[in-house]
Amino acid sequence: MRFEVPEDKLDTAQKRLKVLLEAGQRPLAKVTNRKLAKAVGLLCSFSRAYPGFSRLMLRSCYATIEERREEYGWDQLLVLKAEARDELSWWKENLKSLNGGSMKQEVQELATSMEVNLYGDASGTGLYLYQEQPRRTLLSQPLKEEDKKKSSTYRELLVFRNFYTAEEAWMLEGKTVTHYTDNRGTFYIVKGGSGHQELQELALQIFLACQKKNIQLKVEWKRRSEEEMEDADEGSRGPWKEREEFTVDSATRDLIKKKFLPELDCMASWHNRLTERYFSLAREEEAEGKNLFAQRLGDEIHWLHPHPGQLLRGLR
Repeated sequence: MRFEVPEDKLDTAQKRLKVLLEAGQRPLAKVTNRKLAKAVGLLCSFSRAYPGFSRLMLRSCYATIEERREEYGWDQLLVLKAEARDELSWWKENLKSLNGGSMKQEVQELATSMEVNLYGDASGTGLYLYQEQPRRTLLSQPLKEEDKKKSSTYRELLVFRNFYTAEEAWMLEGKTVTHYTDNRGTFYIVKGGSGHQELQELALQIFLACQKKNIQLKVEWKRRSEEEMEDADEGSRGPWKEREEFTVDSATRDLIKKKFLPELDCMASWHNRLTERYFSLAREEEAEGKNLFAQRLGDEIHWLHPHPGQLLRGLR
């Protein structure tokens, strides 16, 4: 069973959105704060049919209404900011196609058969995200210098944005994803947006990316002291300075594997490993261990192709 908005109410909403969006484009099209509030109020009343994003996709409109009401009251003419116009345009375009929210029982049935759990974290140096089952690394990257100066909430939102907007996220198409974070601010912002424009833009990018890929995203908060979050925290801390990806060409790889039959790549990452089994420098869920120099080697055939910065240490 689904909650759906009747066709006549959708038509009323579409007409109100049209009037608002045409304001400023036609000389006689006048919009007051009251008209904007009526349109936004009508859209809010549809929230059961548009679960999870009705509030998120009206943040700038809310801000406009509150700002203008305090300064000028309800009947002052207004000019919509670009962010508010973008939100109204999105509703006008998607109002009918997205109509229909699942009841709770149906969502639970879907989650039972297609649920995926992800754990992510951001430190002062990098971002990390991994999947619980099957255990694999989904995101592992250093922060840009400008992002290191941002707030912890901003950096945590980057974990979401950088993964869900990437091509790799298509592997979760059609699935219900529970994404765990240890940042309460991120927990609330991904669900309902933020009054801070920079954070709101990230929240919108995350939402639109998940909508495009048909990912039902659920955000949950976990204490950073819990084992899964400690693993994510470790992954987010690198080390990063010596992690430049490099490898041999495909012909050389084939020759090495055929001639030497290596069983374990001692200095690799998921992207450039020569064998299925490997040791990584930073934490990776697929690796058998982290840091070759902290490992005890067995009798298997090892392949050692160190980064130039580790060459002398590797020979010793």
